[in-house]
Amino acid sequence: MIKKIPFLEPSFNGARFDDHTMPVEVLSELSSYKKIIVEVAKAVFRHQNPGRQRVPRGFERGLELSVSTISEGSAVPLLERSVAPGEQLAVGGDCFDVARQIVADLISSEKVPTEVPVDVLKLFNGFGNTLQAGEWIGLKSPASEEVPRYDRAKRKALVLLASTTYEDDCDVTGEVVQFDTDKMTFTLLVEGARVMSAMLDTQLPVVRDVAGRGGVAIRVVGTGLYDGADKLSRIMEITDLSLANETEFDIQERLARLANLSE
Repeated sequence: MIKKIPFLEPSFNGARFDDHTMPVEVLSELSSYKKIIVEVAKAVFRHQNPGRQRVPRGFERGLELSVSTISEGSAVPLLERSVAPGEQLAVGGDCFDVARQIVADLISSEKVPTEVPVDVLKLFNGFGNTLQAGEWIGLKSPASEEVPRYDRAKRKALVLLASTTYEDDCDVTGEVVQFDTDKMTFTLLVEGARVMSAMLDTQLPVVRDVAGRGGVAIRVVGTGLYDGADKLSRIMEITDLSLANETEFDIQERLARLANLSE
């Protein structure tokens, strides 16, 4: 018989969660947290078993988490772990519980334990990126009264322990000064600085149309790569690209070009 064991009570704090509601996009944070726990648990298992190069088959299935309820007040989902009889031993004992405590200590102290590879810290790029200013997640486990506080600043600090850059949202406006159709990239001049960006096939026509046209700027919204001083060095992914100062003439000109395209 499957047994349900409380694993974590992550409280989401901020104005958006005051009525014990949770925006849909925030649910991805729970999945991102699980990915970190699984990778840390793998590192723990290898550290405890130096003679083994791989974790046991089915190791990741040892951490099946489900949301059972959301408490009153701020949004507090209860994450429960499903465990079948004898399953914990089959997937490496209490590695997931150990990993949960390691992640909690890591968030509190910003010090990487010896059993955790530094590369694991890069996974924090994907944890906390839906949080807005003033919002944070409290990571309360049943085994401890401490509640590590995780926010965007903590996310940045942890990623920078392993890298000189971190990923975050970007919303910038600038002029296209160069584009490369082979590499599907373009260079944006933003406040005097050149920033390279990746682009999709669907975004190429807009980029090509405005490239080299002085005074014609585009707005780029997406995910950017920043250094420790919060300087944008590259745009990794674009979710929205549009003319920043589109006029009626621009619109009529673009409609005329569309009308002349072949089927």
